[in-house]
Amino acid sequence: MPLVPEGAAAPDERDVFFEALSKIGAKFVPALPDGSDARQDWDFYPMDRIATAEIYSSEGSREAPGECAPESLATNGSVVHALKSGFHFGFVASSDTRDGRPGLSTWGKNSGGLTAVETGAFTRRTVFDTIANGRTYATTGARIILRADLDGHPPGRLTNPQIPPVIHFEVAGTAPIRSVVVVKDGEAAAELAPENESSVFSGSWKDENFTRPANIYLRVTQTDGETAWSSPWFPEHPAYAHIQDFAAVNEGDHVAVSWRSHGGSGTTGFTLLSRLNDDGGADANMYAQVNGAFPEGPVEFRDGPLTGTARAYYLLREDNREGERFIGPVAAWAAKGATP
Repeated sequence: MPLVPEGAAAPDERDVFFEALSKIGAKFVPALPDGSDARQDWDFYPMDRIATAEIYSSEGSREAPGECAPESLATNGSVVHALKSGFHFGFVASSDTRDGRPGLSTWGKNSGGLTAVETGAFTRRTVFDTIANGRTYATTGARIILRADLDGHPPGRLTNPQIPPVIHFEVAGTAPIRSVVVVKDGEAAAELAPENESSVFSGSWKDENFTRPANIYLRVTQTDGETAWSSPWFPEHPAYAHIQDFAAVNEGDHVAVSWRSHGGSGTTGFTLLSRLNDDGGADANMYAQVNGAFPEGPVEFRDGPLTGTARAYYLLREDNREGERFIGPVAAWAAKGATP
């Protein structure tokens, strides 16, 4: 029995691969590529398959655009880009070496990174579950202690915060603390610093400009340059819908675009936008409307088939009385070897 209707393109190998692994509950940890790999496209990964991502390794930081090398992955390969696109994941750091000295790597142009895991029991199962739930923080190799919560919630999960939400933190460094920066939606929302030179610092920050869903994390920097990153929080906002599992899958004779949504006191509907062959820098003005007025709930929309080597990108727009917002892009590929 054929997998697809006769004459239709075969489903993309990427989609078949991820579908098979999703059946066994597999998760993925995207890693920072080195200079020999000029691409790191977040749209390659289904949003619901990423539990955590590497923010630092001996290859360097991939936190923000402009920090990653080579330049071609500086924007689309950054963690900030992924978070802005709607990914929800925690942070890890690693050595990215094969020298057999976990936590002590000196190979590469930078020191190896470390991942800290907060768990109630030190077993393989609980450690992996904790990483999958984003209860981690990452460092550039220094054994910095970092504890933080948002309205009592640890990082790495969706929360329904009080308004305005408040973050509390405690840091014990290996050198004096230079600053604790609150990063909100990829921008520095606040920079806090101890009054006197000290390796111990605690404080709080209240988000007085919390008007829509956000991603927020802390970046701790010491005077010696060593850094730690908390995993992000993803505070929801009652005016906006909770959107999950936005995905595009090439089914051969069509592209299936799907998502789930609920809630949102200001939500008036959802509009699907598309663009062929590149993501347009995720600029909504570069996309065309496919269909609109989708209601709340689970949705699956059938778009036209892909031919040749085409790649289709999709943005989901939440139409809201408080102001529209965008999720994505996600992408689907035509099958390898298919012809128009």
